[in-house]
Amino acid sequence: MERVGAIPNVYWGTMLMDELRLCPGFTALPPHPQVSGPSSYRLVRQDTALWRELHRGCLTGGHLNAALGFYEPACARKLGVPASFVGHQRLLAAYSNLLLPPHAVNKAQEHARPGAARAAPVQTGELADSAELRKRCLLLAAQGQHKGGNKSLCLPGGAALEPVEVKSTCPFQQRVRKSRKGHQTRVYVVADRGPLQQVPARCVPQLQLECLATGAPSALLCSRSATKGMTVFRIQRDEAYLHAMLRCVSRLHTQHVLPRREPPPNPWSAALRQLLRDFLHDRLYHPTEGYFSAHQPPVGIGRPLDLPSLSGEDAYRMEVRRQYDDLAVAWLTPSELFTPHYGQAVAAFLLAEHARTAATGASLHVKEIGGGTGRLAVDVLDHVCAAAPEVHARMRYTCVEISTRLAALQRATLDAAPAHSGLCTVECRDAADTGGWGAPAEEHTFVLAMEVLDNMPHDRVARNARSGAWLQTCVVDTCDGLREELEPLQDGLVGRCLRVGDWASGGKSLWHRLLDFAVGEPGARGGDEIMYLPTRTLALLDALSTALPSHTLLAADFDALPDTSLPGAYAPLVATTVGGSTRDHASYLLPRGSADVFFPTDFGMLARLYEAAARAAPTQLAGVNTQHMKTVEFMKRFANLPATTTQSGYNPLLRDFTNTSFFVGQRA
Repeated sequence: MERVGAIPNVYWGTMLMDELRLCPGFTALPPHPQVSGPSSYRLVRQDTALWRELHRGCLTGGHLNAALGFYEPACARKLGVPASFVGHQRLLAAYSNLLLPPHAVNKAQEHARPGAARAAPVQTGELADSAELRKRCLLLAAQGQHKGGNKSLCLPGGAALEPVEVKSTCPFQQRVRKSRKGHQTRVYVVADRGPLQQVPARCVPQLQLECLATGAPSALLCSRSATKGMTVFRIQRDEAYLHAMLRCVSRLHTQHVLPRREPPPNPWSAALRQLLRDFLHDRLYHPTEGYFSAHQPPVGIGRPLDLPSLSGEDAYRMEVRRQYDDLAVAWLTPSELFTPHYGQAVAAFLLAEHARTAATGASLHVKEIGGGTGRLAVDVLDHVCAAAPEVHARMRYTCVEISTRLAALQRATLDAAPAHSGLCTVECRDAADTGGWGAPAEEHTFVLAMEVLDNMPHDRVARNARSGAWLQTCVVDTCDGLREELEPLQDGLVGRCLRVGDWASGGKSLWHRLLDFAVGEPGARGGDEIMYLPTRTLALLDALSTALPSHTLLAADFDALPDTSLPGAYAPLVATTVGGSTRDHASYLLPRGSADVFFPTDFGMLARLYEAAARAAPTQLAGVNTQHMKTVEFMKRFANLPATTTQSGYNPLLRDFTNTSFFVGQRA
């Protein structure tokens, strides 16, 4: 006969504090009123008002499953989540908590914070979808080690720390009974199912989070029943699971919390799909984990190269190698290596063009995109100050930098040059974003882009040999990893790039294309034709033409790259620099921030892109002029050659970096 009553009076076997205090390794939390301040915040009891205040904006164990999407109906069914936990409202609650400003804690108090993981971008690479976590949840749950009826949950003295999670099973069920008159009454029926016999998959994320927060190698799960004893399981810390879990949490942070965009139902059910340019932009320019954010750039070459004192090319090469070794980098840009001479040549160009085109007394406005260490800016300003002090007095120089780390470095470099105080500003933003420029400028502006185009993300397209149709490439992030997929061409920027002219030659001469045919390069004998298109460069040119209707663009970059292993025209080099040595990669499908990806520039096609952007600009001007030249030609016109020539007559400004060119585009 069922034991039924209106009040649940069965003793629920929760653990008594007096019982726990008998364990020599157990330390009880003090009563809430005795928590005196920040130094004892770690002792605050869970689910008190103060505990909730301290955990604003934090991802706690109570919100973790919801943030992972485990309480969404489709996922909950696969994990066997009880119906009372299922519902999209739990994800919305986790999202709302993460929107709250975190509790202010100073450095002295940081050690006392409760063990909670911030939902910030993580140091791992690709994002994960919840299918990957579901599989590992079920696997880890099945691997949970049964420890039997262990009376003491504390480890013997000297053993490693382990977090303990206690789950009590409810000893009764609720039922609704109807009387003959139709009245409903709620009754309780004793139904002690006993302790769990295996680890529920839904408990795995919390246990793994507790391992992460405490640094423990494992965690204990205690399932206690009212009348049938308890069972203890040990779950080992799983680094692969933690990696995937934090990646999934990072997706919630980057796609919803940062833009304050409410997550839809089942947000992680589909794999992340991005055009190649968006994928590469994330890998290179992510605010905290991108290549240009996570890697420390060289801070300068110390003292400039004294080229006239060197005997010749061999001495120059040895000096450059010494600079590389001292800085632990594999390469330096020409503007850094040839300081101050490279910047002086750029400044000479600016002064010549300003004198030719500007009205008398007009200010010289310069905007440098991707200013690196800020060395070029200082060299340009120094030369203008020395050669034309009246122009320098009316000059305005702005660095536009997407990387917060490099922007800070540029500010430090410019602050160390007091002669230019008040003339320079640094703006940390994406130059290819038209909205960041504000209202269109009325004055003529000079735009510098030195070694910027090579790191502008490209899109990959392939033309089917049989149909002749162009296909665009997407990077798909699945639980099995990253892969590329072709799909019908539908992106407007890719389409515009293809229409500007004949990219089919890949920037190669006729004899080079004939050689490709002879050796069987992809596309040369009728296979699928592959190309990388500078779509992000086109977006930058669009932004410049819109925000700066009257401007002169001076860009310098690599017109060819050696030893590219990826197939396709304009294929990039993918490399990682560690301790002054470079390791090339055969693919760019790598974790965020782990490699530099840089492309060659076809300067002839760059001119066509510039003209296309000018035609599409809201403000139409009569004159659009372009020209491009090898670096040797530019330096012969504007550099101080005697100051850069070695004793043998070898001039590295003219004869090194022979695979680079300059581009001048002008709207006026």
